[in-house]
Amino acid sequence: MIIILLVIIAILLFSRVHQWKEGSKRLDEIISELAAGRRPKSFLRTGPKFLIQLSNQIEKVSELQYTLQRQLQEEGYSHQVVLKGMIEGVLIVDHEKKIRLANETFCTFFKIQKDPTGMSVMESTRHIELDRLIQKTLASKSSKSSEFLLDSSSNPTLSTYLLINTFPFPIQSTNTTGVVLVCHNITRTKQLEEVRKEFVSNVSHELKTPLAIFQGYVETLIDNPQHEVKDRNRIYHTLLRHSHRLNALVEDLLSLARLESRRIPLQFERILLHDYLETLKEDWKNQIEAKQLKLSITLTDKSIQLEIDLLRFEQILTNLMDNAIKYSKNEGEIRISFIKKRESVEMIVKDQGIGIPAADLPHIFERFYRVDKARSREMGGTGLGLSIVKHIVLLHQGNIHAESEEGKGTSIIVQLPLRQNPAL
Repeated sequence: MIIILLVIIAILLFSRVHQWKEGSKRLDEIISELAAGRRPKSFLRTGPKFLIQLSNQIEKVSELQYTLQRQLQEEGYSHQVVLKGMIEGVLIVDHEKKIRLANETFCTFFKIQKDPTGMSVMESTRHIELDRLIQKTLASKSSKSSEFLLDSSSNPTLSTYLLINTFPFPIQSTNTTGVVLVCHNITRTKQLEEVRKEFVSNVSHELKTPLAIFQGYVETLIDNPQHEVKDRNRIYHTLLRHSHRLNALVEDLLSLARLESRRIPLQFERILLHDYLETLKEDWKNQIEAKQLKLSITLTDKSIQLEIDLLRFEQILTNLMDNAIKYSKNEGEIRISFIKKRESVEMIVKDQGIGIPAADLPHIFERFYRVDKARSREMGGTGLGLSIVKHIVLLHQGNIHAESEEGKGTSIIVQLPLRQNPAL
């Protein structure tokens, strides 16, 4: 009887030991999987109570670890999305100026082809001034700001202006200081500054000549009031001519300012183009006859209806016709044609004048740009006509360009939509 009892006890002990052994082995596997960064497929559900409780605790830790990893991954992904979508360039470096992070925009600015993480600033950007700016930030442990010009060797007009701000930050793990660098592309701002300076310079130049003439002739009249009638009349006519020029310049400047502000409320109406052009022929009759020019107006379709601001459309035609007449040779021909497209009409004003050199052609729609400055001033031009035309065309959701051959004439091609889209 005692032998049987001992055998039963031995079997129970063996079974218990086996359960502990198998449970311990499974726990060891679970812990190994967690240590390797993998999530265990299953946990201990049978075996000694102590091992099951221990497995349950490990499972809770595993769930918490998984949740934290997922949150970190989501946050990391969100940071990557934000950094990738930023139009500013972002660079993070450590105390040794080794790159910890550089977003796509920064790499684009400095033409970095591969991931620069781990590289030095100088090694990745080849920009000594940038390296110096970071060094100053590290040395002073204060924010810095500086402007940089990134030259384009292939095309100087593609150079980029950057405003770079740097901020020091503590790196807790190494008890050192790193630098966050943010690059803002200010190229457009710099270009607008140049345009503004050039505009002020051009306006000053355009006003200076007639004002100097006014001052000179007024001083002449004051110093010698006994001028003969013939001389006085000549002076008065000169003053009148330049007053007209000043008035035209001021009017064009005001018109251009209003057009560029896009605050002009356009009054669209639908017109039958053929009937409207017939009424305009008389407006140009005297100027045409004075130079013995021939004017022809053709329409591919006499039923073309155009939705347009009539006052602004007249400005387009008046400016283009003035130029065509001014620069046409005597007894030449001016052709105006309207070609109906699918949803637009193409207007071509072609003259047989002096033409425009190829180098000047891309610039003729710029403010105050004149191909022949002396001749333009002699003819009373302000240098703003084509710029005004371009802005009116753009306000009508159209486009404009020029074609010319020096000595043979110029064509101005304007494309306007038949109907305006109020959503644009």
